[in-house]
Amino acid sequence: MSSSAMTASARDSWSSRTEFLLACLGSGMGIRSLYAFPYICYSHGGASFLVPYLIMVSLCAQPLLYMEIAVGQLTRAGPVQAIGMLCPLLKGVGMAMVMTCFFTSSYHIAMLTWTLHYFFASFKSSLPWSVCDERWSDSPCVVMSTTVNFTGEQTTSSEFQGYGESEKKSTKYFTEYVLQKSSNESDLGGLNAALVGYLFLAWILCYLCLFKGVRSIGKVVYVTTLLPYLVLCILLIRLFTLPGAAEGFYHFFDPSLSRISDLETALQTWLVATREAFYCVGIASGIMITFPSYADKRNRISVSTLIITVTNVCTNLLAGCVISAATGALASIVNVPIAHVVNHGYNAVFVMMPSLFSKLPMSNLWAVLFFLSLICLQINYQLSLVQVVVTTISDQFRGKITAVLKRRELMPLVVCAVTFLFGLIHVSRGGTSTLNFVDYYLVYLPSYIIIYLEVLAICFIFGGNRLAREISFLSGHRSYFHYTKMWAFVVPLPVTCYMWYGLVEGLRWANWATPWPYHFGILLSILCLISIPIGVLHELYKNGQGRSFCSAFMVSVTPTFVPEHVKRKQWVDSREWIGREPTGDQHNDELPLVETNPPRSTVDGYRRNSRNSTSKDVDQSAL
Repeated sequence: MSSSAMTASARDSWSSRTEFLLACLGSGMGIRSLYAFPYICYSHGGASFLVPYLIMVSLCAQPLLYMEIAVGQLTRAGPVQAIGMLCPLLKGVGMAMVMTCFFTSSYHIAMLTWTLHYFFASFKSSLPWSVCDERWSDSPCVVMSTTVNFTGEQTTSSEFQGYGESEKKSTKYFTEYVLQKSSNESDLGGLNAALVGYLFLAWILCYLCLFKGVRSIGKVVYVTTLLPYLVLCILLIRLFTLPGAAEGFYHFFDPSLSRISDLETALQTWLVATREAFYCVGIASGIMITFPSYADKRNRISVSTLIITVTNVCTNLLAGCVISAATGALASIVNVPIAHVVNHGYNAVFVMMPSLFSKLPMSNLWAVLFFLSLICLQINYQLSLVQVVVTTISDQFRGKITAVLKRRELMPLVVCAVTFLFGLIHVSRGGTSTLNFVDYYLVYLPSYIIIYLEVLAICFIFGGNRLAREISFLSGHRSYFHYTKMWAFVVPLPVTCYMWYGLVEGLRWANWATPWPYHFGILLSILCLISIPIGVLHELYKNGQGRSFCSAFMVSVTPTFVPEHVKRKQWVDSREWIGREPTGDQHNDELPLVETNPPRSTVDGYRRNSRNSTSKDVDQSAL
């Protein structure tokens, strides 16, 4: 067997299509669905925000999700090699995805440490955030009043001042006991010993879930993906039995909340809807290229795309219903206006929800179930991020790694250990100040540029029609032609606007007088995106030996990917078949797999043919 065949055959695969779909769904079900999407919907017009959101999901996010799944399934490689095969000039886009995943995993798991803390605290007989404690309260949470009774004895009574005092207890517990947050944002302080321990536990859980790659991930996702849906549905039913839950739901999704009063506000709303649509389906992170690279090549990509899109949208809506109902129920219990209870960001999950649980019967049970579902959500997303990094390193340095690390289980261990050390900054007393900046500069800012260049590389330089043709040939299923039309005529405008919106937002945030967390976020963003120009310069230099710049550029934008029909011809020629090509799955499985390191003669020949072909040359009958 050839070395290329051995390389390809050594690649793992999902045990079933169900595992593949559950893993993709889990990667889009992060905790952000609970702490961010409901408030974004509320602050941008309630139910009226769902109109541009659903439109952008259908017209832009779903076609791009189909594109990424197709690229992963076609190339059977991680984002760096996959994009590098389709457009060598922009191979750095794939590396930017991987770097984003690495840095995101180091700070995302810090939030998992908070969840683990709350989960174990929920088993105490009295929920600790429901009472005052001198360990985290330097001022009284309860207003104490002294009176004198008719016998002359002094008595003391407690008067809770509505939700203000209830929130104060939950907030103090979160900031002063769980986070031990430094009062000075410029001071890192020392490490939070409790969170360091939970961080170590979180990485042990993650490693146990991914040490066998997709084979172990595929078994874990049955629990970590399905359990959160079940718990959130049960919690939602319980909340709607409480007074005020329906009012909270209506308050969040009231269509009259629309704040579109001028063209600028309307444009802002559509751009935010586009951002949320992209984030909903998980594109531009490399996850939706990596996971399909382990899938069966005969999978129906259109069906997988539809299932992932619809389910992730429903997940966001379910999270919005839970948070809005909880807000209304809490406002009714403490008898304050709903607007006074609305929280956003981490407070919605770690302040408002715990405060509500402390006021419900069987409060421990609801707290345990809720934080257990959050643990599952966060582990799912964390596994996706780490697997992108592991896949990229394994694909790029497979021979060298196997020579040093004799067992494949050691590669995830090394990645987890390095990320653990890098993530210690986020569990310091001042490190929590970095999260808001890192969240923006890693989740949002790089994605603005990555999506634009990814569409340019795959849909226009490689060619959307060519991609659809290869998918049809590989899977044996007809590719949906309307996706190629959307890539060409619908997607470019919102993607371009989305990129410029991100750059303008980045400049708006620019304030060099801010504390170090701002500069730390900027540094991470630069480290992610610097690989793009480096990749361009490296490819031009490599192909510029003895060539003019124009010739080097043309070679750099010519795919090195060897299509399936070329491999079949090689198979026929190598076995001296005359007059017919191999047919049937048995012959396909015997093909020499040269997708990772194809022979140089094959690559050069395909490049020469590719330069003379355009998207108009695609056989539309294959679509």
